[in-house]
Amino acid sequence: MAKVKLFVSPGYLREIDEQDSQGQIIYPENAKNILFCISNKLVVDSGSLCFQISLKIPKDKLSTTMDAKQACLSWCKTYFPNDFSKRDYWNFFSIQSLVFTSTTVQEEINEYNQMEFEVSISDKMNETINNAIEHINSVQLDFENAKNKLTDLAFNNSAFGFNQSLGEAKEQFRVIEKVLRCSADLGGYTPSNVRSALNCYEELAKRKVENNSNYQIYLRDLQKFVFGISFPSCWGQKPNAQQARTGLLLLGVHKAHLDKML
Repeated sequence: MAKVKLFVSPGYLREIDEQDSQGQIIYPENAKNILFCISNKLVVDSGSLCFQISLKIPKDKLSTTMDAKQACLSWCKTYFPNDFSKRDYWNFFSIQSLVFTSTTVQEEINEYNQMEFEVSISDKMNETINNAIEHINSVQLDFENAKNKLTDLAFNNSAFGFNQSLGEAKEQFRVIEKVLRCSADLGGYTPSNVRSALNCYEELAKRKVENNSNYQIYLRDLQKFVFGISFPSCWGQKPNAQQARTGLLLLGVHKAHLDKML
């Protein structure tokens, strides 16, 4: 048995739509359940791991639908740590669906206070967590290397250079797009943002006059993308690592790059 820290973040709690067996959204007034997506984080010796769960609360378990959020928070505090500790396996690369198991809403819980628990887990679960962290670290190395190469190209290139480096840039954009396609983060960059940034790069590769207004617009949009893109924290599916690597992550952007943006 091992012990881990489990953090539940009520501040990131969000209600999501129920879907039928065909994947079609059910209108709230016709839905039999209320669903919440909950963000969580595990902290172990080898690092940390974020994941999300979907909690289904049958409406007939509630006295009123207004109780749904507090019922969800109460379940997170009272039932979820114990439920997690009993499991030998968890898929951290998908949003796991769980069903509300209580009929009683406990005391009111402040939705802005993070919940922290110490949870005992089996050796098998501990191995699953460490394997997931190792895989994510490998994927992050690929992601950060691709981001750093694009950052260098975006901030230190000329019109001629964009044309000559287009093939290399496409390869790095593909690495980032494949990772973001697996992300479950809300409000972050998406694969469509990657394609828009690639379009900027392709437009720059066609142009020769650097002081042209359109050239500068495409350049600034590209630089905003590479400066703002960040590695996901939660996953809807398992991302593939391009290759296994060891060593330190090349994190951050050189201050000179930031100065050029401002």
